[in-house]
Amino acid sequence: MSYKDLEVFVKKIRPRDLIEVDTIFQESAKYLVIKVNKSSECISVLPLGRFFNGSKEGAVPILELPFYMIKKLIKLDNSSLLFLANYSNPHIVEALSNMVEQ
Repeated sequence: MSYKDLEVFVKKIRPRDLIEVDTIFQESAKYLVIKVNKSSECISVLPLGRFFNGSKEGAVPILELPFYMIKKLIKLDNSSLLFLANYSNPHIVEALSNMVEQ
């Protein structure tokens, strides 16, 4: 994905969106978008791999994902978040409640 294409696509990404990203370090990882920071050219995300694998141990940090590290970005259907309804992570709870309000 070219940098120009990425900039256009990032404009469509909003907080609480579910995305799948291929980066220069990892392929096909799912994240919950916390914040899109266009001035710093990065996306704050919550990695969801641990949640989808069923692990309930430890805290999951928010990561800053710079645009230049992104090779491919796909916006996913937020209904996949329903699989994570049993977790008490505040970001997941907020995304689920926002999904219900819409």
